[in-house]
Amino acid sequence: MIYLALTLIGSCFISYGFKLASIKKTDQDYIVFLNYFTAFLGMAIYCAASGNIEVSGLKNGPMLMLAIFLMLFMFGNLVGNNASTDRNGINNTTFFNRIGFLPCILLSAIIWMDIPGIWQIIGMVILVGSLMLMMKDLKQIKRENLWMLFGLTFTNGMVSFLNIVYGRYFSSKTEILFLATVFLMAALLAAVILVKKGKMPWKCKKDDFLIGVFIGLSNILTTLFMLKSYTAVTANIVAPTTAAGNMIFAAVVGKLAFKEKISRSTVAALILAIVSVVLVNV
Repeated sequence: MIYLALTLIGSCFISYGFKLASIKKTDQDYIVFLNYFTAFLGMAIYCAASGNIEVSGLKNGPMLMLAIFLMLFMFGNLVGNNASTDRNGINNTTFFNRIGFLPCILLSAIIWMDIPGIWQIIGMVILVGSLMLMMKDLKQIKRENLWMLFGLTFTNGMVSFLNIVYGRYFSSKTEILFLATVFLMAALLAAVILVKKGKMPWKCKKDDFLIGVFIGLSNILTTLFMLKSYTAVTANIVAPTTAAGNMIFAAVVGKLAFKEKISRSTVAALILAIVSVVLVNV
């Protein structure tokens, strides 16, 4: 469970970083690029410093394909999250992003017969209910934006699912190299987008640089230990616990760091989220 706890801490730092980015009105294109470039450098240094890395692992065609698909879903989810926040608001975006654990669990059940127990199912239902309590403007969603919201759910779920695929079929000795490859491809894609928009990657502002690097370092922690979590524990525990934990940590950080007010409905939602975590871990 230590891997899961570290995943949640890293995810909390990422949320904090993007909150700062919003407050400081940073350039999201630079944030995305610096995030992935920093994560790549961190993984590359880790990879070079480790003596038991199987560099030949990337000659494995299926592993390289998995890295490409994981990069595309990660990148798509991040870009989609930023776009959806502008169109649909933070509450709706957060809800549809966090219920991404549902398609992940569904695919695991269909492909590997990893069926959740009755208490885990009850916990997941309670978690979805707690997430709905956090929403305030569901009725304001426009029909033409639904595809974007469901796209967030799908891409988030696929990121988790592909982590499970790696844990089931590939060696732990190649996971650092695997993630370094994912982040390198994401950084290159982000750099191409920057250049197409007439922005040079090295011409970012100080706030863009500092926040982007902070998010990138947090991304290393989250991604690496999420991969390890799915290797050590079933998706029926990791996916809903991560969703609930993110919700709880985000509320705590919002209160302590940004002095955000917590309404009664939010308190009720957090209590339900804690109950759901207990049930899925029974």
